[in-house]
Amino acid sequence: DIRRITLPSISRLRHFTNETLLDLFFYNSPTYCQTIVDTVANEMNQLLTLFQQRNPDFRGGISMAGHSLGSLILFDILTNQRSSSAKEQSPRQPIATKACHSCRKEMSLDQVLNSHGLSEFLTILEKEKLDLESL
Repeated sequence: DIRRITLPSISRLRHFTNETLLDLFFYNSPTYCQTIVDTVANEMNQLLTLFQQRNPDFRGGISMAGHSLGSLILFDILTNQRSSSAKEQSPRQPIATKACHSCRKEMSLDQVLNSHGLSEFLTILEKEKLDLESL
């Protein structure tokens, strides 16, 4: 239907919008955000399980990388882990848990900085008139 109503002169713009920007809108939507995070976390856990089955003696670390929106999704997953550090996890424990940045309860800038041990930067950020959303 979209192709049918797209003007020939803007087909590249429509394609760019559909392929790049639409994902951002979906991820910022409370309706789809948790679904996206769940899907990525489940896929990561399936890959980890498969790797562990194929390499039962492996005891090394695991690195993850994301690009663009993928890095934001990965950041949201990793910053909402249940254990306080990756080293506390057993080799068979999943590395990814569910957490969506737009589903979090609202916190003040002061609370967020305190939770990350960065409270000394509060006065600087307030002086620069940066709120939590801008940050």
